[in-house]
Amino acid sequence: MNLVRLLYVSKLKKNKNAVKDLMDILTEAITYNSPHEIYGALYFGNGYFVQCLEGERDKLEHLFYKKIIRDPRHEQCEVIYFEPIKSRLFANWHMKYAAFNKEVM
Repeated sequence: MNLVRLLYVSKLKKNKNAVKDLMDILTEAITYNSPHEIYGALYFGNGYFVQCLEGERDKLEHLFYKKIIRDPRHEQCEVIYFEPIKSRLFANWHMKYAAFNKEVM
């Protein structure tokens, strides 16, 4: 298995429904990640996302380059690292969410 870890940051586009967009993103992530054996954690605070994802290289490349960077709800996607791994840090989480501001969630 060709496992990799991807860490990226992006900015949520300003809009009137930021909380709804965040909930939709989390719901879509859980729905997509589980059958594709993608695991990770999402942090959101001050209008920015930091997300770490783990899975097979081809699945993560597809997710990031075909879905995430094309998602109109956020912008300024920047990869921090994308490296091979021997074991997962997030094996129990198809998507764990951590909020900076408790009022958002």
